Amino acid sequence: MNIEYNKDNLSAVIDIIKDNLTQDLLVKKYRTRNLTNPMFGHCHTASACLQRVFGTKFLKLYRALDDEGIWHWWCVDINNTLIDTVFISR
Repeated sequence: MNIEYNKDNLSAVIDIIKDNLTQDLLVKKYRTRNLTNPMFGHCHTASACLQRVFGTKFLKLYRALDDEGIWHWWCVDINNTLIDTVFISR
């Protein structure tokens, strides 16, 4: 499912993804920490969904270990803009 990649669609899709991130999507070890940080543990799911919607032509998926040794995932678009769905506030 690819839709036109533009600022408005990106914002709308991010909101839809964030509205549907639930604890049952998390591995059990992240669920307690997610209670105080509702985006914790969702970076892979959110970023991969975003890439799936817009396609690999527009978004590339990246990952790196954070300062706690946990993988963090984000997207970079065709304009080299970093899109980190777990840090975009509404």
